[in-house]
Amino acid sequence: MPYAGALPVQFIENDASVAAVMGSAVADWARIPQAIRDEMCQWWVNAGTLTRFGYRVGRSDWYTQGEGYWPGAEPNRGMYESPIPTDVRMTSGRVLLASTRIPDGGSVVHEFGHHIDQALRVIRGIDSVQLPNSALRFHAPFSTVWQTVSPNIPAALYGATNILEWIAEQWRCIIYGDSVTLLQLMGGDTTARDTMRAEWVRLFPSLASF
Repeated sequence: MPYAGALPVQFIENDASVAAVMGSAVADWARIPQAIRDEMCQWWVNAGTLTRFGYRVGRSDWYTQGEGYWPGAEPNRGMYESPIPTDVRMTSGRVLLASTRIPDGGSVVHEFGHHIDQALRVIRGIDSVQLPNSALRFHAPFSTVWQTVSPNIPAALYGATNILEWIAEQWRCIIYGDSVTLLQLMGGDTTARDTMRAEWVRLFPSLASF
């Protein structure tokens, strides 16, 4: 079942500093169209395990060595959840958010972009199971445009790091209406920008108004 639109927080640290930033996280989540949230928060089979997207929110020391410790977790990395309460485990590097990062504008949206990259083809049945090349980044136009524009992306942009961050940052720019950074992510190539924007709208028609 979908989360019915609520911010899908699986675990949260009981700490005042975390509670103080949750309003920012909820507002960030609300930017994503409801239809997209509902579709992408369904249960799906990830590496042979039934999983669902969700956020784990806490200070970095809470999830690296404290009560929220998650084996293999790294700051600002993430998780999917198993439906078995005693078997919640790391199955993919997504969406673990430090409380210090949430208010910086777009972190929740950015991490959701990683989830789209990773899971969309399986959730929609394009791939019956998750394969090594199931992610959007292995398919055109994502893969081909990245090869073309990556040498010209300003190095200071986080999206220049690799194709994973490039896709997640595209998603954030579209949701936030950040046309300036979106063009920079295309190395200033307006044709590439138009190609990728058209692809996002093809995947999610509700983005046409963004």
